[in-house]
Amino acid sequence: MRYLKIKNRGLNHGLHSTNQIVNNTNKTMKKISVLTLLFLCLFVKNSFAASLNSAKPMIKVSPFILNISLSPGKTYNYEINIKNLGQTPLPLRALIENIEDEGVQTISSWSTLDQSEMIIPSGQTRALNLTIHLPKKILFGGYYGSLYLEPLAVTNVSGQLVQTKIGIPILANIGVIDPKAKQGEILDFAIDKLIYGNQDRLNAQFKVKNVSLYHFSAKPFLLVRPLWGQEDRYELDERIVLPGKTREWDSPITIKNYFGGLYFAKLQVSVGAGQQEEANTAFIILPSAKKLHLTLMVLGIILLYFGSKRKHNFAKALRAFMEKP
Repeated sequence: MRYLKIKNRGLNHGLHSTNQIVNNTNKTMKKISVLTLLFLCLFVKNSFAASLNSAKPMIKVSPFILNISLSPGKTYNYEINIKNLGQTPLPLRALIENIEDEGVQTISSWSTLDQSEMIIPSGQTRALNLTIHLPKKILFGGYYGSLYLEPLAVTNVSGQLVQTKIGIPILANIGVIDPKAKQGEILDFAIDKLIYGNQDRLNAQFKVKNVSLYHFSAKPFLLVRPLWGQEDRYELDERIVLPGKTREWDSPITIKNYFGGLYFAKLQVSVGAGQQEEANTAFIILPSAKKLHLTLMVLGIILLYFGSKRKHNFAKALRAFMEKP
């Protein structure tokens, strides 16, 4: 009987262990299933994004931006050329909308199109005429809107139907810009104070604020100069800044011809009306081990050179003193 009891205990323990193994296996399979599902979702998402990026454009538009100067009481006409890049006729809808930005004056109420819908044959170009008629009494400043071109056909991308929509910004300045009035200013210009030698990039962060009544195109340049050595010039992205608005740059820059030491950075931004704003900062590059060895070697050679020269001059002066009668 004793033997049977021991046997039963062993059997119960074996059943308990088996159940535990089954439970653990089920949990593991659930985790694998969840991970597999996440992987498949990520794969499908990336595949769809890649397909979307590789989708061919349906139309080509010229000009792609209307940057214009207007006067009160006058009428202006602009022609927008639209080319069908597809293999089949393309129905197209055109409309003018306001820019959805608080505090921005709109031009849509004074703008009309000669047609709101058209069909462009394959490979052909059609013209769309935009007319802007300004009232005689109007406040000076910047007025904005968007001309949207919406193909009525849809594109099939990996089984998904995608409808494209192209916007042409209308940027209008009404009145004459005073060249003496301040146009913009630079805010919060910063570069990391310490950059390690194994890094070949730095981040230039700054903001440009438009303090005028008119929009301008902000064109920044970054000048980087070591304590001793040649100055390097970097061209950054150009951006439109609307009146009263602030735009931010976070520009990674690949450093060229850099070495360890103290560096000075000057930011120059063209803000329209022939004006340029500037801001300055400084940072330190800590050389890598390889460049540090080279730096110490060069310093050692310089010290030896000046030390030997100084010693030679001292010996020469001592001999001259001893030879005096």
